[in-house]
Amino acid sequence: MSLLDNIFVNLRVLSKIPEHGRISTTGNGQIKLEDTKSLGGWVASGKRTLNGDSREEMIKLLMQLIGGVTEMSDNIINSLSLSNNSAEHTIGVFNENSKKCYQLNKLCTMLKDAKKGILNLHKTTYSDDLNITAKLDEILDRMNQQQQRISKVLEFVNAAHAREMETMVVAPVTNTQPVKLSAASAPAPARVTSPDSSEIEDLDVF
Repeated sequence: MSLLDNIFVNLRVLSKIPEHGRISTTGNGQIKLEDTKSLGGWVASGKRTLNGDSREEMIKLLMQLIGGVTEMSDNIINSLSLSNNSAEHTIGVFNENSKKCYQLNKLCTMLKDAKKGILNLHKTTYSDDLNITAKLDEILDRMNQQQQRISKVLEFVNAAHAREMETMVVAPVTNTQPVKLSAASAPAPARVTSPDSSEIEDLDVF
């Protein structure tokens, strides 16, 4: 699993945290939902505490995750290409950026969904722990900040691509008269002539 895939999985898990839910953080960087309803879940919670998987460890892992999201999305943003306004280059840039914009859009959406789970931790699970809720507030602020940054970049890139596609000029082709075919002879090739300067001035460019 790639680093980006691991980020996607962890964000998806965060989005599933219910009210009064908890997460396990002893899975080699993988965040897992903890069963808090069954007896087995309470036993597992006790083992989690004995193994040092404390609230502070949870905060540490969440900080690392959001740091990874920020670094990954910033790297994708910095790798986006700009066009030199030629038709061939513009199309190439659009294709190159499409996958990156898809990844950014997915990160932005999953950040938004993951905040719901963090809010459940804040408002229910750890509502009586001012230290933990303050740190969860900081995590939420970082998530909001990066989500807004990604959204603005996507808006800029989409607008730039739209402008570039509108300004692409296709050279006009003259002599659009149909070629008459003779059953006794091969079709004559159509002759394409270049317009002179006066004709170019009269053309409307779209």
